[in-house]
Amino acid sequence: MNLAISDVKTLKFTLTEQGGESLLDVAGVFGASHLQFTTGGGDLGTDLFLRELDGSQTVDFQDALLAANLEMDGVADALIVKLDNAVVLLEEVDSNLTTLTLDTTGSGGSSMVYLDGVDAATSLVLKGNQSVRLFDVRQDLNAEDLSNTSRILATDAVNDLLFTGGSGRDQYFGGSGGDTLDGRLGDDLLVGNDGDDLLIGAVGHDDLRGGADNDTLVGDGNLQVGNDRLAGGGGNDNLTGGAGNDLFFFEHSGAGNADSITDYDNDTAGGVSAGGDMIGLALSAFSFGGAFGFVTPGASAALNPDFFVEGGDAADADDYLVWDSANGDLYYDADGSGAGAKALIASITFADAGDNLTAGDIMVLG
Repeated sequence: MNLAISDVKTLKFTLTEQGGESLLDVAGVFGASHLQFTTGGGDLGTDLFLRELDGSQTVDFQDALLAANLEMDGVADALIVKLDNAVVLLEEVDSNLTTLTLDTTGSGGSSMVYLDGVDAATSLVLKGNQSVRLFDVRQDLNAEDLSNTSRILATDAVNDLLFTGGSGRDQYFGGSGGDTLDGRLGDDLLVGNDGDDLLIGAVGHDDLRGGADNDTLVGDGNLQVGNDRLAGGGGNDNLTGGAGNDLFFFEHSGAGNADSITDYDNDTAGGVSAGGDMIGLALSAFSFGGAFGFVTPGASAALNPDFFVEGGDAADADDYLVWDSANGDLYYDADGSGAGAKALIASITFADAGDNLTAGDIMVLG
């Protein structure tokens, strides 16, 4: 269908259930900045092709447009896609597009957007309460100005993403490339997955999880708020908690998985920890010879001081954690006796000179 319309601000389309493909050529639409699509109560099981969008356009999808596959050709440099309880596949966007805005503000439910082959969307702006899954993004993709609660999931085909959160409780899941996930305000969940990722919690009580490669996790930087949970995962990660009482969580050990804590702050006074940062060890990875028995998943247990020794090596049968204070290295000794090789968990740099690590800094997590 070809349109030749001028001086109309909003065009509304009601789409009925049908098979095959629908081609909507809007090359002749001048002055219409808002295209609105609804299904009239039915589910759409067809492909909708929009051609020659001219100028900064808003495309509005409502009423659960299921399996609405949109191939947009000839778009201008900015496109706004408004969603109300919709599931949309946006694919083969023209190379002129530099800013793509997905907006669910005021919608009655969360929407899903599948981006496939969005080659040149250099800036992705998300607003509202949308769920976004990214497929096959072929270039760097920047996501910024997020508001409210956002959930972003990137598939393995997605590389080198930049997500910058807003004031809500954001959830960002990176892809296989080297992603940058920045939570900004709110209590955020940032998961790097594969690739060498940079995760920044900023303000709020954030949960940062690196993934399998060599990641950098930063809780609050120089900000003065936020109790964060930092888990590097596999690989050699750099962990920076920033201000607040942070938990550094470990479920791996050994040279290939040892992490570096850059600012551990436990407010040590007279050899006794007085709050501040903590180290959490996953019972699934550190069994302590079965001494803890069963710990409820999500619960924690204090470390038996007998399991901790300061020095270079284990000295008796239950020295499972060896703290080399001279070099700032924390090791796990699986047999507790030094008979086998110990495995490096983390190298620790303290925020304050004179601080030291004690058994009171460590908890075991189920």
